[in-house]
Amino acid sequence: LQGAGVNVVGPAGPSLASKLRTDVSSVGSILSAEGAGAAAGALLIPLLLGRLPGHIVLCVLSASIGVSLCGVWLCGSIREVTILYFAVGGLLGSFSGCANTLLAWLHAGRNLGPWVNLVNACFGLGSGGVPLLFVAAERRLGDGLRIFPALGLAAAGVALSAACLPSPP
Repeated sequence: LQGAGVNVVGPAGPSLASKLRTDVSSVGSILSAEGAGAAAGALLIPLLLGRLPGHIVLCVLSASIGVSLCGVWLCGSIREVTILYFAVGGLLGSFSGCANTLLAWLHAGRNLGPWVNLVNACFGLGSGGVPLLFVAAERRLGDGLRIFPALGLAAAGVALSAACLPSPP
């Protein structure tokens, strides 16, 4: 989710600028907002995991990411998208930190390295895959911005799978 949520903005930049009636350089503010949100979201990890079951936290974060990404398609101004992407960044920052923390708790020093590497490799899959999906949506559907609701649905799938897992003690 994290790699896809961040890297979709690059290829979507010209389409977003056109839809929002702004210039492409203004789209850079979306990435800045996402980064600031990710830093703020990472600060919430101890509060979230200290009070709630881990997989429920991942489920709620994933569902919230999904709703937020779907919302990008509905935004009518660069300001709205920038504010929404601050929230997306916060959710993604919390999600990433919570996922890594849950892995550390679950494996408690036993074969932790490969699992953390797998989670971090998924960032690369999202980062590399979403530009290809954007181009495919642009060519096949005529609107690459439809990738945002598609990513939102993918996040809903992650939420459902997280809801089915028991949280580590």
